[in-house]
Amino acid sequence: MEIVPRLGKEGVFRYLVVAPASDEVYEIGEKEYFIFKQFNGETALETIPERFFNHFNIPLNKDYLESFVIHLTSLGLLESDASTIEEHAAQDDDINGIKIFDPDRLLTFLSQICWWCFTPFFLMFTGITLFVAMGVLFKYGGDLIFEVQILWEPGFFFFFPLLGIFVIQVACEMVKGMTCKYYGGHVHEFGVWFVFKIIPFFYCDLTDALWMENQSNRKKILSAGIVFHLLLWSMGIIGWYDTHTGSKINLFFIIFICVSTLYLFYSVNPFFQRDGYTLLSVWLKTPDLRSRAINFWKHWFFKKPLPEPLTKKQVRRFKVYGLSLFGFHFVFWSALLGFIGYLLVDLLNGIGAILFSIILFFRFNNYLKRIPMELFNFKRVLLNENGMASLPVRRFIKFGIPILIILVMLIPYPFSVGGDFRIVPENQLGIRAQVAGEIGEVFVTEGEFVEEGQPVAVMVGREQRKTVDEVQASLDEVHARLELLRQGAKTEEIQRAEQEVATAAKSLEYSSLQADRSEGMFKNKAISEQDYENALKQRDLDKEKLELAKKNLELVKSGARDEAIKALEAEERRLQVLFENANEDLKQTTMLSPADGRIITPFVSQTVGQYLQVGDLLAVVEQPGNIIAEIQLSEEDVGEVDVGAETRLKTWAFPHNVYSGKVLAIAPVAFEKSKGRIDRALSEREWRVEQKELIRKKGKVVRIISSMEDPDGLLKTDMTGYGKIRCGWRPVGIAFTRWLNRFIFVEVWSWLP
Repeated sequence: MEIVPRLGKEGVFRYLVVAPASDEVYEIGEKEYFIFKQFNGETALETIPERFFNHFNIPLNKDYLESFVIHLTSLGLLESDASTIEEHAAQDDDINGIKIFDPDRLLTFLSQICWWCFTPFFLMFTGITLFVAMGVLFKYGGDLIFEVQILWEPGFFFFFPLLGIFVIQVACEMVKGMTCKYYGGHVHEFGVWFVFKIIPFFYCDLTDALWMENQSNRKKILSAGIVFHLLLWSMGIIGWYDTHTGSKINLFFIIFICVSTLYLFYSVNPFFQRDGYTLLSVWLKTPDLRSRAINFWKHWFFKKPLPEPLTKKQVRRFKVYGLSLFGFHFVFWSALLGFIGYLLVDLLNGIGAILFSIILFFRFNNYLKRIPMELFNFKRVLLNENGMASLPVRRFIKFGIPILIILVMLIPYPFSVGGDFRIVPENQLGIRAQVAGEIGEVFVTEGEFVEEGQPVAVMVGREQRKTVDEVQASLDEVHARLELLRQGAKTEEIQRAEQEVATAAKSLEYSSLQADRSEGMFKNKAISEQDYENALKQRDLDKEKLELAKKNLELVKSGARDEAIKALEAEERRLQVLFENANEDLKQTTMLSPADGRIITPFVSQTVGQYLQVGDLLAVVEQPGNIIAEIQLSEEDVGEVDVGAETRLKTWAFPHNVYSGKVLAIAPVAFEKSKGRIDRALSEREWRVEQKELIRKKGKVVRIISSMEDPDGLLKTDMTGYGKIRCGWRPVGIAFTRWLNRFIFVEVWSWLP
């Protein structure tokens, strides 16, 4: 059969096929020619879709293949057993594709607008961005991993990354199509193909790129998606670092980094049939690298003749790539399916096991030779030749649109900053324990209105009563002693002292006479010396007794000393102060409301039996007044806010209501965000223990106090929402790139020596 290639319109190769029987000439395109070459009598029909996908990176629908075979047979270009056509065509692949639309005109328009994306400056910008992102990741990668671990939730990290992968796929495929158009190719098909019948992946038909004579342009087209993806990934890393930790935009960047990293691994990996594999095939100049390597290993392992003539270099390549391919897929699918199975069974038990079995069925259904389940069935239509705009229009698109974009970036925009807010009352007063003790009885409930001075609760007060009684007894004792000192000696005591003096004088008189007589008798030697000395001794003793009696009489008549009275008076005053304080502590066991208002502490009645230390909180009284919103604004945005600026606030409870107000004050300090108070009634000590469970870093915020109008009376204390503060007009380009501006002028500046 004679086949003559020729260059058709717009530089696309076409092929003229001459039928040997009728000498009729038929014209076919690149895809049809590739399929036509497979009908050599040796290639199995079921392997053609796989080879077609490996060569063009787009799926081949079985209906299109079947109709093409029947058409060639009817024209006399193919000899085939018609009975086997349906049998082969009915065998399904892992890949089923659906064409969505013809993007050629759209990509032409985009390539003319984004001509600057193909300049060396843009490539240099991408390289610098990637370098900066790698620096951030090298320095702060541990923090990123820590935040991902904290935010990890199976459901959350399944749905959003899956959605993000689809978005990134569409963007990268459109970029590759736009690059193909820029370098003179055509893209007539944008569609979706399904891996294992259920996993959708988008694609652009880049057949023209594979047949370009300029190999450099071909590599640029095939690598455009990877370059664009690296740029997105780098911007995600920089955006994560430069946004407020815990904010919604920061959470978006974390999810985006996870998504883009996963898809980048899939797209660049040469063992998956994506951009990395295609680039490797082009670089090695080895079409169908994957299928040929697998086929080579099958024949080599079973000691069969090689499927095709190969050089030593090709044999070496197929051995290395095939072995690496088998090893990678074994490890990858074992780890992935093991993780999915563990996660499903752990979360859903029996249902999870059933779901995992279904996943295994779809993954290995071809290997198990089960009947495939088709999701879609359609006939592929190949479209060629698109109209081009006139030269003036192309110039307008090429230069006018970028200028228009610049002008749009200069349009004034009503810029505002915002953050989460909490409704706080104008005044809240805590009812705190003034003395330590056990709560004996509570007289109020949550929501009850109380007046200033009204009893709220009473303590048992055993220690306070004991202290009052002990101090009272000591005070009575000191008071009695002081009265005795102040009144002096009694009359009976004075008379007794005088009697003692008289008795001592009489005794001295008799002992003196006896001593005189004894002296005369001793001289006459009528008595012994011993008797004489005893008489003198008795006289001296009576003289001392008389002196002591006189002194005692003087002491009794003189009264107490001033120093003793002053000492007892001081002791009396000290005990009086202790008695008054003890009485005050006893009164403080009855806890009173500090102001008129409403009890807002939940389950306050359940605090009976709880022991409070001095200063522990029992309940909170909220005074009626104006409603205030406490907006937690990121420290990066506080410089944009002024006192008196207008605020707009929405609560989560009433999302359709917009509440207006004005900034009343800006806090003088920034602080670390926390999860806030718990709802149960806890003492301060217990609440501090509860705060130790915080594991999440929220970042620095500044409190912005704003008024809040509530004409309908719907708002309640501690309701939350999101508030925005008007900061005036800013150009659109500045309003939406503030984070990038901060990164360049703070973070990058800090790197400079």
